Amino acid sequence: GENRVVWVDVLVPQDAAPGTYAGTLQVGGGSGFSAAVPVSLTVWPFALPSTASLHSTFGILWDGPCQENYGGYGGANCNDAQLAALRVQWSAWFLDHRVTLDAVYTGPSSQSGGYDWASWDAIYGPLFDGTAATRLPGARATTIRYSWTRDQAHYAAWAQHFRQKGWFGATYDY
Repeated sequence: GENRVVWVDVLVPQDAAPGTYAGTLQVGGGSGFSAAVPVSLTVWPFALPSTASLHSTFGILWDGPCQENYGGYGGANCNDAQLAALRVQWSAWFLDHRVTLDAVYTGPSSQSGGYDWASWDAIYGPLFDGTAATRLPGARATTIRYSWTRDQAHYAAWAQHFRQKGWFGATYDY
């Protein structure tokens, strides 16, 4: 006796033939309710690019993924490595919807004589170079927020590295 709203996400493959497709969505409830809902989808003769043409950033709390997935940050709940992995996972899902999530948790860790860019790039690089595990081939983040120590040396290291990687045009500081 009540209305309900359901969001259905449909991925149309880039090589799908244009035309009208039909199917049925089976809906059920705990009380034994069941209904068949007819669905019709029209595929037009063009493909959207995997990466949005409009630059965006959808911000989240620094520890938001830990709060949502584990109830909080720290201890046995969620550590730095888990947080970075969750932010990348969430970011890939957003890229599937052509939106950039504020993926970067922090800059690379220090090592003798510099910073550990290799490990940092292994975590975040796929989001920026279009090789992340997304449903849209080649989808990449349109923006990269600076999230590191705010001093001249760190800004310079960030700028140098991001220029070398070809990502500098997407960076910003907020």
